[in-house]
Amino acid sequence: VYRLVKLLGRIHTWMDDVLLQGRIEAGIGIQPATLDLAALVKDWTQTLLPDQPLPLRLAVEDRVPPVYADRDLLMRLFQHMYNQVAGNVKPGMGGELNLAVSHKAGQVWVEIAYEGPPARKKTSPLRLPKKAQEEEANLEMDLVKAIVHRMGGQVWVRGQEAFGNSIAICLPALAE
Repeated sequence: VYRLVKLLGRIHTWMDDVLLQGRIEAGIGIQPATLDLAALVKDWTQTLLPDQPLPLRLAVEDRVPPVYADRDLLMRLFQHMYNQVAGNVKPGMGGELNLAVSHKAGQVWVEIAYEGPPARKKTSPLRLPKKAQEEEANLEMDLVKAIVHRMGGQVWVRGQEAFGNSIAICLPALAE
């Protein structure tokens, strides 16, 4: 029963993500505003549960310019970035996640990077076949890309495997 409930929860999440991606691509329900991205990232880190498997270290530069984006989409984006990077880490191997917010050349950057032993591809308590695991990770990354591209930004992924152990996004900064 536990496995079935977990699987149904995952299906529900996938359906929500697919619907959200369709809304993003169609531009439906998006409400962009001028946002302080540094403050928004700090707010999001407060929503993380204290029992997360990896500690999260936050580094925010001073005077990060605002961006023009949808607040709810950015919060969802941060969560997907975190899930993508943290999901690649071997349980019990230690290390930490670094979350950095900076600005350079008219862009505001947000990067989540794993610092520790070599990362690995996601595994599931349901022991999904490798192809299903890859499809799940690809759906998360597709949603990350859709959100960032809708806001006029770019996504950068790097790491030891196709899933990456570091994800960075850049969004156009508004003139101060």
